[in-house]
Amino acid sequence: IGNMFNDNTATELGGAVYIENGNHIVSGNVFYANAADDFGGDIENEQGGALIIRSGNIEFNNNVIANNRAYASGGAVSISATGNVSQNSFVYNRSNQTIRITNNLAFHGNTIFANAAEISTVLVPSQAALIPTINNNNIFQNGFAYWIDNFNVQTMNVQSNWWGTNDVTEIEFNVSGELDYSNPLQDPLDDTPVSPPQVVGFRYSDDSATLSWSANPEPDVVGYNVYWGRQPIPNLSEVLDVGSSTSVVLSNLASDQDYYFAVTAVDTSGIESDFSIEDTLVMFSVLGNPGSDDFIVPDLISVNWVNATMYFIDSSVTVDLSS
Repeated sequence: IGNMFNDNTATELGGAVYIENGNHIVSGNVFYANAADDFGGDIENEQGGALIIRSGNIEFNNNVIANNRAYASGGAVSISATGNVSQNSFVYNRSNQTIRITNNLAFHGNTIFANAAEISTVLVPSQAALIPTINNNNIFQNGFAYWIDNFNVQTMNVQSNWWGTNDVTEIEFNVSGELDYSNPLQDPLDDTPVSPPQVVGFRYSDDSATLSWSANPEPDVVGYNVYWGRQPIPNLSEVLDVGSSTSVVLSNLASDQDYYFAVTAVDTSGIESDFSIEDTLVMFSVLGNPGSDDFIVPDLISVNWVNATMYFIDSSVTVDLSS
């Protein structure tokens, strides 16, 4: 309860935590940038980027599971236990499948946003003897794979979720298998964790940076915080409350320094979203002012970013400017 699990790697099961048997409460934790992979080992066992829960009964609530990966399945979590999964934020995780469930737990009140899966965001495999109920969640903008994929022959109850759209045809396009997705919600739930804002614009001029983002869809979002610093998430050193504004200008940035930026949303209860990581984290190096004596154009520059809700793509590029 109340722990930070950051930047851990396991070569097989559970990048940060492995749980088996018994009754367990996992609450109020942050699982960030963990991995379960060895890229060449036993692929079937490279599951659960943040954690794997193999058996028993689990109360899994009020956790943030962000930017984790697994080479095989369960980029965020792999759960084979019974129990409840509620009020969690699953964002920016990467794998063949983001959330893998093989038991009849109740999955409700969660936010599943901007994950990158090659096959499906939430997967229930064919060998599952019992299947979950997935209701009253905000599930949206999860890339090109199926958002919910039921390989099982049993019909799974996925009613009363908000899918980011009111278009039934679009919902049908994003799900697969035996599913009852009736009664889709017309508006996002306001009692689930707030999703991270999406940064849509970045501009550098002289010693300042301008950042802009889209307003959150949740009706209870009342403001935004902007974070920046010279160390990446989760170590951003500066924060600015910008109220309900969806843009900010940050001035007096030092030259020839790397800067990292992120935005969070805040709801009416004062609860803050996860950082706007992935494609919304911008890093740049200030090289001086064009036209001034200290302006330097190097022969080679490297541009780095965190995986932009796509699949397994390279996260850097080098540009040759010498010619």
